Amino acid sequence: MILVEHLLEAPRGARGFDVLCEQLQTLCTFRNFIVFRFERGRQPTLVHTNLNFARIGEQMESYIRGLHMLDPFCRVDSDGHSGLFRLGDIAPEAFTSSEFYRRHYRFTDVIDELRYIVHLDEGMSAHLFIEREAPASPFAVTEIASFQSVLPFVTAFVRGQLRHGGNGDAGALPTTFNLPEKVRAIAPDKLTEREVEIIEMMLKGHSAKSVARLLGIEAGTVANHKRNIYAKLEIHSQAQLFDLFLRTL
Repeated sequence: MILVEHLLEAPRGARGFDVLCEQLQTLCTFRNFIVFRFERGRQPTLVHTNLNFARIGEQMESYIRGLHMLDPFCRVDSDGHSGLFRLGDIAPEAFTSSEFYRRHYRFTDVIDELRYIVHLDEGMSAHLFIEREAPASPFAVTEIASFQSVLPFVTAFVRGQLRHGGNGDAGALPTTFNLPEKVRAIAPDKLTEREVEIIEMMLKGHSAKSVARLLGIEAGTVANHKRNIYAKLEIHSQAQLFDLFLRTL
């Protein structure tokens, strides 16, 4: 069981997050613990990990540069929600077939991911990644409930560590992240606003059926838009579309 007094006595900085990780691991076993800070108008910053810090920074370089815009957890955050979330509960139905999923998780054997999202100062939040890798089993309902039960303590701890600047300012480069603008930049002046919307949703892992439902159009109309998009961009697959998107980052 998590010991609150240990969190209260934890120092600021890396050792403090080590203590938090150790306490969370008393609830159940997990492999990866990664902390990112997000701030509006800036690149996300890797704050802490129980893994090799430099290696994780290299592996997540594309994520930091802009792929986080496709992250389902970031959508939840931008919608104003905070708390504990599970990837499988919030991701689009075709997410595991998306190029983002294939490439972002290509360095790992992650089979399940939970994430605490903690709102800090205005326009700033922290994400605590808690991941299991194969051959371990996905998180059980009872284990998720245990993480949920300590949400108030985790929230208070993270705010104490990271509010008002906190850790990890180095490397947080000013930049503008606007997903529609990045999509338009794939082919300036060629794509219609509807095509930009559909590309966004495809990149995020929505199926044609899901796109049609969310936009209130027929599935056949989505298919027609997709054909037009591929023709305009002179591509033949979502992998090629994703590569074009990467270039805009």
